[in-house]
Amino acid sequence: MEKDKIKRFIDCYVPVTTCNLRCHYCYITQQRKFDACLPEFKYSADHIAKALSKERLGGVCCINFCGGGETLLPPEMISIIRKLLEEGHYIMVVTNGTVSKRFDEIAQMPKELLERLFFKFSFHYLELKRINMMDKFFDNIRKVRDAGASFTLEITPSDELIPYIDEVKEVALKNVKALPHITVARDNTQYELPILTSHSKAEYKNIWGQFKSGLFNYKYSVFNKKRKEFCYAGDWTFYLNIGTGEMKQCYKGDILQNIYENVDEPIRFRVVGNNCRESHCYNAHAFLTFGAIPELKSPTYTEMRDRECTDGTHWCGEKVRDFFSQKLVNSNKTLSLKQKRKINKMYRKNKSVKLLEQVFSVKNDCPNNNEKSHKIVTVMGARIKFKVKNKKFLQNQICSLKQEINTLKENQKNIRLYLELERLDRQIKEMAPKDQMIFVCINGIGDTMLYASYWKELEAKYGTKIFWVVVKSHEVIMKMYGITNYMVLETMSVQKQGTFSEAINMTTKPVKGIPFYAHWTYNKTTRVKEDYFLDFVRNSMDLKGLPLNHPVWYPEINDDLKAKIACIKDLNKTVLISPDARWLPLNDVNLWNSLIKELKAEGFEIIVNDFLHKLKLNGAVCCSDFTTEELVALSHNCYATVSPRSGFTDIMHELGEKLFVIYSNCDWKKLFTLNRICSTSDVNEYVNTPDFNVKQVVKDIKKISCKEAAKV
Repeated sequence: MEKDKIKRFIDCYVPVTTCNLRCHYCYITQQRKFDACLPEFKYSADHIAKALSKERLGGVCCINFCGGGETLLPPEMISIIRKLLEEGHYIMVVTNGTVSKRFDEIAQMPKELLERLFFKFSFHYLELKRINMMDKFFDNIRKVRDAGASFTLEITPSDELIPYIDEVKEVALKNVKALPHITVARDNTQYELPILTSHSKAEYKNIWGQFKSGLFNYKYSVFNKKRKEFCYAGDWTFYLNIGTGEMKQCYKGDILQNIYENVDEPIRFRVVGNNCRESHCYNAHAFLTFGAIPELKSPTYTEMRDRECTDGTHWCGEKVRDFFSQKLVNSNKTLSLKQKRKINKMYRKNKSVKLLEQVFSVKNDCPNNNEKSHKIVTVMGARIKFKVKNKKFLQNQICSLKQEINTLKENQKNIRLYLELERLDRQIKEMAPKDQMIFVCINGIGDTMLYASYWKELEAKYGTKIFWVVVKSHEVIMKMYGITNYMVLETMSVQKQGTFSEAINMTTKPVKGIPFYAHWTYNKTTRVKEDYFLDFVRNSMDLKGLPLNHPVWYPEINDDLKAKIACIKDLNKTVLISPDARWLPLNDVNLWNSLIKELKAEGFEIIVNDFLHKLKLNGAVCCSDFTTEELVALSHNCYATVSPRSGFTDIMHELGEKLFVIYSNCDWKKLFTLNRICSTSDVNEYVNTPDFNVKQVVKDIKKISCKEAAKV
């Protein structure tokens, strides 16, 4: 039987920025890009498979799927993977290995498909240990391996993992009978994409070289080396957004076309040549080992991924090993020196106008939709018209231009943001007392509550007063715990809070006169070790096991709030629903609408707090401008409060049996359960599993004993 020959390598971005893990070294975490919503795929799996048919691509391809978050969270991915396997391609999937339901579905595929399926299991050791999912992770690896698929185990090295290296080796040898491969972590917050470590390069190599990983050895050898050779990316390899169909030469290459718009149209390949815009080829272990630069000597991709186990077996099946060992030059034509010069000349010609195109506005002028088009450039009010004979070429240039402009806008936005944040940091240092501890609480409101609860203990511990810096929405916490020594950052918006830590230098322990940013994710020494989030705060402050203190004040319903809820007849028969959360995963909108429908059927009135404007629910009052203080007052006067796990539920934990919390999965409940905070441990908690029914929540709400709201 003739062996499959690799025609192209396609790196596919899966547009999901949702993840059930929170690894601090993740490049999505670094850039604060996590989202709570799964993407909607506009195109069907059949349409995607047709767009990526063997006939259209010229042969069998290696297609890699990697999401911004967890690749397998979108349910559509299973059908997409299957259709492309049926097309004859080899499929690679990057995954954190914890979405068991997806692996159950994959294991049911025919073996002739699975033998061309490869999984790159990202071994996030500390995160798996923290959320107690290590067994599930390795169970899923065994599940796909036993079904006939190939796999590799890969670690993203971080400084925090170094003390656990011996543990990691032991766990890997026990479960997969070989040491994991090691990649090279990059710092995506910097243009040069340097190695993400505080160690020197020599120390870094010595620490992680002990795994004897072919992946690490090769990737380290080419990391941060600018590639100047002639590269066939854009033809032999390319980058594709699997959700939209947008095809690019490489990560920073030109947009070539949308391959979904006309699947009968040939794909317009165009090589990068000697014109790579990346600072270095940070995914050289794939692009260069498959041979995007044929003149460059490199190991095979098999050496990057496979391991021989202690029992003589391999992580990769024979068919995958053979396919991964091939080079693209064997199935594609190389260009002559004359052709290469022509391509590079085209890039040089376009490069001279790139700067103008990035700064000034550019418009098309095609009055009769014919081949003779014009490009109009507006420079300081003057309009200059250029003739363009090739309309398709113009369209490609415009697509590339849009990409460059968006990049410039994003960079400009980040620069402005960082400058403002740096200014605010200086402002805090200038305004806050130099002889006191300065606690800056600008992130989660629940975390602010945890620190504020211990303010007396912390002042006694440090032997000095604490000056608190909070955002407007957190001021109610200061009032609830009787703190008067604070200032409010009136101009600090929620969006800016998320990237505050990237613009300033932070201490991980309080020091007099220096702002201490009080949030557990800023403290790298504590954020990955405990099994419960309250322990992050307590242990980082040396307050182990100390129970939370009770608030000394709660707000009342004032005239402004009465006006907002004027249509509500009786708060004693009203349920407050706050379905949004900034950090933890949201529950589906259908769940909330079903719950509202059932509550109304029982005679309850509904108030909805839709502060993120993401869920449009059918409540008697659906308001997005409730202040935090108003929500606290409402919660203590309504019959019941229902919410996903959030900072809002943190500050309302003393509602006890009047509080109903719905978690998105069991792991989040284990990590964030409110009943370990509460003195009474009677908060009603549920997990949104497939058999979860909102009628149970309604039934429990009706059982609430008629007692007064919590009092001091």
